[in-house]
Amino acid sequence: MTAQLSELRKTVTVGVEPGVGGRIVETLADGSTEVWGTIEAWEPPARVRFTWHPGTPPAEATLVEVTFRAAPGGTAVELVHTGWDRRPDGGDARGRYDSGWDLVLRGYAALSR
Repeated sequence: MTAQLSELRKTVTVGVEPGVGGRIVETLADGSTEVWGTIEAWEPPARVRFTWHPGTPPAEATLVEVTFRAAPGGTAVELVHTGWDRRPDGGDARGRYDSGWDLVLRGYAALSR
């Protein structure tokens, strides 16, 4: 769903402003922007936590926490996405994310090599 939405909206970039209070911002081909979330914890290289509400009001934001730790042969990444009860479509929305973060993390891993 997220990839389809991005494709339809012609997303050019999604940027992260580092540090607590930083925003996660989508920029579209026409130059318009939309805030997708806000950084709540920024502890490089171990942890980041942010609100997440692409396409929904901030009051319906879920919470994403990503931790990184050394592991044999590389880095172990754990992503925990909570707060679905804040959304009126929480159960359905949760189901649409079953594979969404895998795609994002694969892209991140490819960029980090």
